[in-house]
Amino acid sequence: MKKQLAIILILFSFFSCTSVKKKEKCNSVSTNGNLGNIINSIDNEPLVKLVENEIVYLTNDNMQFNIFQIKDNNSLLTKLDNVIKHNNLISPGLPTSFSLDKEKTLFVVSGLTMDSLNRDLYAFIYVRGEYARIIDTKVLNSEGFEGHPFFVSNRLYYTKEINGQWDIYYSDYENGNWTQPLPYTDINTNADEGFYSESFNKFLFSRKVNGKFAVFAKDINTEMLNEPYKLSKDYNSNFNNISPVVINNELFLSSDRPGGCGQFDIYRFDFCRKVTLTGNVISEFENVPLKGIVELYSEDSILLNQYIIPNNSYFEFKLSANNYYYLTYKNDCYNSVKSTDLFFAECNENSDVVFQQDIFLPNYTVEFNFEEYDIPFFVTGYYRPNTSDNLKELKSLFKLGVITGKGNTSYIEYPDDKYHEYSYTIDSAFNEAIEYINDRLNNLKNDCVLNNTKIVLDITGFSDPRDISSNKIYPGPDIYDEKGNVAVKNGDIIDNQLLSFIRAYYTGAYIKDKVTDNSNIVINMLTGGVDDNTKRPNDLKRRVKVSIRLETATQ
Repeated sequence: MKKQLAIILILFSFFSCTSVKKKEKCNSVSTNGNLGNIINSIDNEPLVKLVENEIVYLTNDNMQFNIFQIKDNNSLLTKLDNVIKHNNLISPGLPTSFSLDKEKTLFVVSGLTMDSLNRDLYAFIYVRGEYARIIDTKVLNSEGFEGHPFFVSNRLYYTKEINGQWDIYYSDYENGNWTQPLPYTDINTNADEGFYSESFNKFLFSRKVNGKFAVFAKDINTEMLNEPYKLSKDYNSNFNNISPVVINNELFLSSDRPGGCGQFDIYRFDFCRKVTLTGNVISEFENVPLKGIVELYSEDSILLNQYIIPNNSYFEFKLSANNYYYLTYKNDCYNSVKSTDLFFAECNENSDVVFQQDIFLPNYTVEFNFEEYDIPFFVTGYYRPNTSDNLKELKSLFKLGVITGKGNTSYIEYPDDKYHEYSYTIDSAFNEAIEYINDRLNNLKNDCVLNNTKIVLDITGFSDPRDISSNKIYPGPDIYDEKGNVAVKNGDIIDNQLLSFIRAYYTGAYIKDKVTDNSNIVINMLTGGVDDNTKRPNDLKRRVKVSIRLETATQ
């Protein structure tokens, strides 16, 4: 579709944004969405766009095009004016820009020159706000019309005329060069398409239907293969509807529908419907009260709103579409603030959006397996963990002859100096677990959980795979179970299975002696046997695993 231009354009001298004639105001409008005197005049306003975060639009009085802004920004207008001057353009369209880095900005604009009536694309670089140089655009242009440029990152979309038909093409600006333009096959049909723009999760364009342009859209962020769809009559008319762009959740477009000021006017419509976020705070342990505060933050960590959860777990927020958010949750029963990942509030122009964003609380079942410590937690053959206190006791037992390292206790080695160094690390590791348990015990006292709830420690002991001879014995005191029955007697024959159980028992006894309130603790000793992890050396297989959870007695 060849763009018809009046020859009278050639007769006018070059113009600039600062030398435009005064617009003749519009008296009245009688159609929904028309911006009236905010933008429109009795002349044509055929294009609107967001450039450098400012809304700019084009006015054409059939003699020349002039660029205006809704807000007065002389610096931007001067920059756009220089776009035209440095390229000797007449009848320019609206430019688009892409920041190459912190100092360089690439501008692309369509226009005519005194040498050619063919509308082409022109590109140039600004450095620190000043015009620097022109960029070759021969690969973008052809003998037909090229216009309506729109940058999405370094990809330039634009309208291109091939064999008398408008289609949308794109080219990437990479390493100072344009890639070969390609047709946008997801959009192009046998009809005319042009005026591409993109906003977050949608792209928009105009397609000629029954001789008139209508605005179409397509969702970008979807796994479904969907075709572009025509916007409803809330936005389209039976006349031409061109230059669509979404700015701040509003749809701007130009249309020649009746009831306006000039032939083409700029229209603005509320585009994104209401967005509501709902969610629940979810805990694996049902008896933890979920009352707390959920806070809504913007992507740049500005607090936007709070929702106080009284007794249940539900929360709700009203969001603005096309923005990123995240949530935090505070609860006195947890010693840390829980945050969600960033999430995006999508725009839907047809119906209200309600989406779910649950908050999952930290697991009340926590496991300390101590595998991150590359040291043995037990002296070879010994059953008490190698804490500083237990290390002193072991040396004392050797001194007293209770353990000799020979005969029926030969499987227990005398601790050399390295175990003295290990003991400080093991003290710290157990203190971390004990601090966590004490924190959970405090929760039992501040109404965070029900009164009949206790802390359960499932402690599993492990031994290394070296065999213990059949005549070796356990030299320690008798071990009793919870009911007072003897579980292990002094002098019992010991093997790796029994050794792993005794290690679990003495680890539990050590922890129970150190916590603030052992009346609310239940300890289960479990036999882990030989640690069969072949990737770990034998010394590191002498360890325990402590699993901490809450358990509420049935009524």
